[in-house]
Amino acid sequence: MPDLRPMMFSTLFALEQPQSWQHYINYHSSRLRAAVEAFLIRRYPEATKSTRKRYMGLLWDEYLFTHACVGFATSKYPESVEAPEFYKKLSDIQFEAAARLEDMDLNAISSLLQSDADYDPIIPAYEGDWWNDKKKVNTTRRLDMDTISQAYNVDKDRFPLQPNSMDVTEDDLAEMRARLEEMDVPPEIKQTLQFYKELDEQMVEEMKRSLELMVKCALVIERTDAQSASMTNPNTEPPLVASFQDLDGIIDALHTDSDSDSDSD
Repeated sequence: MPDLRPMMFSTLFALEQPQSWQHYINYHSSRLRAAVEAFLIRRYPEATKSTRKRYMGLLWDEYLFTHACVGFATSKYPESVEAPEFYKKLSDIQFEAAARLEDMDLNAISSLLQSDADYDPIIPAYEGDWWNDKKKVNTTRRLDMDTISQAYNVDKDRFPLQPNSMDVTEDDLAEMRARLEEMDVPPEIKQTLQFYKELDEQMVEEMKRSLELMVKCALVIERTDAQSASMTNPNTEPPLVASFQDLDGIIDALHTDSDSDSDSD
């Protein structure tokens, strides 16, 4: 277990903007991607059992540091920072392996490395890239957490800065719409924008109605099954409803929705 002390996160805590916190954890997710790609794909199949075990121990150190950073960042900025893609998917595989990275399925990891890398891509070189030094893997017991935490300062200028999709808020969209309205936009473009706006609103309403109908149908099926089971099996409790009065109301509502759809057609 690596010795994670508060001072190790001083680089992260010194960042002032949510986008910078996102950039920091994206970078560390990129390190995990590079480590897994370098060793598991190019070296892991031929490595000795001892080397694999040591590598997994170092990867675990790197993963736990990233895990802590992601936790800090998403807790501080829950509305604008999200866990990086590779980190999330590696975590899913790791959880399935019951915290034993050496038991992770190689086929799953090979597929994982094909995942979206828009925000945490591999860069040509990393500070402290222990995964590219087989001698270091075989001789290092624990990673120097201070080196990992400071690596960002060396690599940040060569690691791409991608704005996160969560950075765009409703206020941002409203401001963008206001600016568009102020611009001298040709009428045909305005008409097109208005068309898609109305289409989007209609789709939202249709989705809401579809969901409501699905809930109603599920309730009808559930209560009908329960009533049928209580009639044929004396050991089965009848449904909580004493009669089908409310069920009839639901069915009427379904017919009403169906009729209104027909009328609209």
